[in-house]
Amino acid sequence: MEQEITSQNEPQADVVAKANKSYSHAVLNIGIFTCLSIGLQFLLGKLVWQLFPNLEGSTAENVSYLLAFLPMYCIAFPIYVLLSRKQETAPPKQEKLSIGWFFGYLMIGKALAQVGTYMSMILGAIVSKICGADIQDTTLSDAITGDNPGLILLFAVCGAPIVEELICRKIFIDRVRKYGDGKAIVMSGLLFGMLHGNFTQLFYTAGLGFLLAFVYVKTGRIIYTILLHMAFNFLGSVAPLLMNVDKLLNVMSPEADLATLQSGEMVPAGIYLLLNCTLIIGGAILLIVEIAKGRLFHVEEPEEAIPAKKNFYVTCLHIGMAVFLAVTIATFVLSII
Repeated sequence: MEQEITSQNEPQADVVAKANKSYSHAVLNIGIFTCLSIGLQFLLGKLVWQLFPNLEGSTAENVSYLLAFLPMYCIAFPIYVLLSRKQETAPPKQEKLSIGWFFGYLMIGKALAQVGTYMSMILGAIVSKICGADIQDTTLSDAITGDNPGLILLFAVCGAPIVEELICRKIFIDRVRKYGDGKAIVMSGLLFGMLHGNFTQLFYTAGLGFLLAFVYVKTGRIIYTILLHMAFNFLGSVAPLLMNVDKLLNVMSPEADLATLQSGEMVPAGIYLLLNCTLIIGGAILLIVEIAKGRLFHVEEPEEAIPAKKNFYVTCLHIGMAVFLAVTIATFVLSII
């Protein structure tokens, strides 16, 4: 009897060891990508601003955008892809996503993002009080919330979703999901939130990360999560600029000069805010209904089961997580200095 129990435990222990190694490799690669991106941004920034110290206005802004995104896209991302090629993959089965559910997930994502925004505001206030300083975004988030719609559309709405979805969904999930879709979804969301490197974006990006990971696992088609990600970024960055939301916020401030307000300027902003509120409220209702019915975030049994008590060991206790946390914690610290 004792020999039979031992023979059953040995294959299980082997699966746990393999899963831990797979997660370590996958998370380590994301840590290396993050480190390369930040390091290259810093080094190229130092070089460019020393060579061209007199850059001002829109030219300086354009250069800042290039320094924020091009090192990630052109150098760090290709290296990440090469590092990930040797790992075995187990992509999800491909399924179609209806147009109705595409907009349904868009609404749910808006609701999750709104909740995450409030959570980030609370965390930011706590950290600000402790540190005695305002929480600031990183260069990347500054770029996303800049005032040049063309550059934001190119880098934040088109470029970032493609790269981030390939990294945190397609490449990462394909390499770990055979040990459990649930674990892959949770880790994808957490890594996505941490990857942004600042308190302001932490919770709402993690919430969106969970949702996008679930959509990828259920459909097996990365194009759906890329399009959803693009829609989220467009609604949160380019659309407010095009719809004069900043002017509406200025009017609502105590120092507003109503005499300078032109007739009709507030109409686009009002339409945007109404649409945004509709998406958030609709998404919250849909989220509650889907959770109550047990359909949202419901996943299949893993190909190679891991004992529940080993989940934390498999997903987090490895050299890959140690490197990733070291890099991301450093970026969080830099974001408040």
